[in-house]
Amino acid sequence: MLLKGDFMYLCIYMSHKRQKIFIVPDGGIGNRLRAIASGIYLAENTGRKAVVIWHPDPLCNASLTDLFIPEAIPAEIISPSQCSFRLFYEQPRKRNLFITRLTAPLRFSRRYYDTVNLQPYLDNCHLLREETVRTKGDILIYSGQEFYDFPRSFFREIFKVSDAVRRRANEISGNGIKPEISIQIRRTDHTLSIGHSPVEAFMEIIDRVAPSPFYLATDDETVKSLISRHAPGRVVMNPSPAARNTPQGILDAVAELLVMSRTGTIYGSYASSFPEIASWLGDVPLKTVSTGL
Repeated sequence: MLLKGDFMYLCIYMSHKRQKIFIVPDGGIGNRLRAIASGIYLAENTGRKAVVIWHPDPLCNASLTDLFIPEAIPAEIISPSQCSFRLFYEQPRKRNLFITRLTAPLRFSRRYYDTVNLQPYLDNCHLLREETVRTKGDILIYSGQEFYDFPRSFFREIFKVSDAVRRRANEISGNGIKPEISIQIRRTDHTLSIGHSPVEAFMEIIDRVAPSPFYLATDDETVKSLISRHAPGRVVMNPSPAARNTPQGILDAVAELLVMSRTGTIYGSYASSFPEIASWLGDVPLKTVSTGL
């Protein structure tokens, strides 16, 4: 038997069947995937249709449908032109002359942006759900975070890697070699990972628990050389340099996620989404390597 409040909620839910949540994922591949999963799960929980606005940029310069099987993703996927993206979907900022402050309200009843107004909802996703249910019209969410909780099994259901990624993963891992653990060392521009997860800490892990072989994922060629010298003959890794600004580089990154997801344990860098995503893909334990916390 439906109570009065339940009936009202059901009526609101059904009224949203034709309304949409537009998810604009931001940042690198890991950040984008968790934002997409958040938005789609929020849409499913509130009776809305999910639309993913996928815009390649120097942090993730590849097509979503080249990386994952689109039929598995329960959302409409749109890749707008650069002009259209800047005019309607991008967060208001200097490079788009803040034009979306004017254009976005004409299209979306509510707009949420990571650096503007989404932060208060990160620890209270129920509030975001309630606002979504009560909102009439379409909603835009521009984010690179997990802004709405979702089961990790749901993540694995919607992100099925493409055949091209699977082939590349097999090539990288040596076509048959199955490392028991993976080590992910994030460097370059990630100051938190560099500060809290020094290379020396990973070397201690390698000396203590790493069998032969183990998989190394890193965005730093110097680290590849250093670890190779530290554990000669035991390291499996992608011979190509990490490159987020090319389609092949992003395809390689997703292939590395798949390789890591096939190992038994992942040792990852502090505050990096990359090992987290690999852990979700394979339902594999993740251990964050950090010091000074």
